[in-house]
Amino acid sequence: SAYDGFVLVQGGSFQMGDQFGDGPWAMQEAPAREVEVGDFLLAKHEVTLAEFGRFVEAIRYKSVAEVDGPAIAKLIAKRNPTYKDTGRYSYWKEPGFKQGPDHPVVMVAWEDAIVYCNWLSRQKGLPPAYDEKTGGLLAADGQPTTDVRMVKGYRLPTEAEWEFAARERGRKVRFGNGQDVARSTEMNFDAAGTGQMVPSLRMPKDNMYPYNAKGIDRDGTTPVGSFRANGLGLFDMSGNAWEWCSDTSGSEYLTDRQVNPCSQGGDGHVIRGGMHDTDAKACRASARIGWYRRACCPGSGFRLALTVDGPAGMVYVDGGSFQMGDQFGDGQKWLPETPVHEVEVGSFYIGRHEVTVREFKQFTAATGYVTSAEKREGAYSQTPEETHWKLLPFKQTDDEPVVQMSWNDAAHYCNWLSRKAGLPVAY
Repeated sequence: SAYDGFVLVQGGSFQMGDQFGDGPWAMQEAPAREVEVGDFLLAKHEVTLAEFGRFVEAIRYKSVAEVDGPAIAKLIAKRNPTYKDTGRYSYWKEPGFKQGPDHPVVMVAWEDAIVYCNWLSRQKGLPPAYDEKTGGLLAADGQPTTDVRMVKGYRLPTEAEWEFAARERGRKVRFGNGQDVARSTEMNFDAAGTGQMVPSLRMPKDNMYPYNAKGIDRDGTTPVGSFRANGLGLFDMSGNAWEWCSDTSGSEYLTDRQVNPCSQGGDGHVIRGGMHDTDAKACRASARIGWYRRACCPGSGFRLALTVDGPAGMVYVDGGSFQMGDQFGDGQKWLPETPVHEVEVGSFYIGRHEVTVREFKQFTAATGYVTSAEKREGAYSQTPEETHWKLLPFKQTDDEPVVQMSWNDAAHYCNWLSRKAGLPVAY
């Protein structure tokens, strides 16, 4: 599958913003207001060092940190006469601590992340999501857009999508692992209060642990997926590495209800989730910070998203385990319904209603298909009178369910509809 490693997040409405009265970290988090997001796919974990390395090798890419390093060193030397430029600059391969291939890539600027997104889109036969010169979003036809639902390539999540997923589809929860208290045994962050990142925004020493269980600071990233996922199956939504969003920074929270918001036109971009060297306040699901253009640090990484348009007329069903079989002791009629046994199913879509006469007419008109009953195949060859979906002993309207269908008829209909939607056939 082109989308291995992703979780389907069913869209919905939620109260976006600070739900606990914690107060803002770096940017406004209130007032909490109703926001609706559509279905989307979100990567289970942040892009890893190995994945970013394959991209760099494929196109011989030089990251923003590599390109800007010498100029930044000159600027520092100008301001600080004691600074000595060694010619070695932190970048994605050398962030200042040891990393393995399964760690999240860091020292990544927003501009690096969108180039990666576009490269991966091309690899998978999808249209690019970004204009790399302007940073603007691109619709599937390549035209500029401000509507993220029109973007079909790999992209960064919007702020709203990111928070919706971190909070397990908008549940009232403080952290992206489904917990209200941050513990260093459950996420990678500075639980000791010894970190150096963004010192001006750190929790006060005399009130450092209101929702931060005292623990350790690991001084670096951990392999993705080292801690338990949240309820959606997403790892490290709080801590480990910051994650860039598609939204530009400087956007204020509005009181009006919004649908699929994605702020555009500002300077710089928003980054979410906290990192290994920030305290618990920065790691809250509602915490946000806007960074300037071409900014990066030893904790700036990213996670991929994809727009998903749920099939028309279908309902999303969350997967899970259940006791399958006769729950009431009614007894079987045709096939065994016992013993009741535990069954687990994945998430799936199912039609809101049965296939109608009208829908089946469209299929037969397009393909010339003749049903098993019309051909009097199989069990239908034993019926004394001819009967099929167009010749029934009762009247039907086009909005009623089509009947006298064999399993083969249903399978042919499914395959036709799959081809029509550009999907692989199922049978």
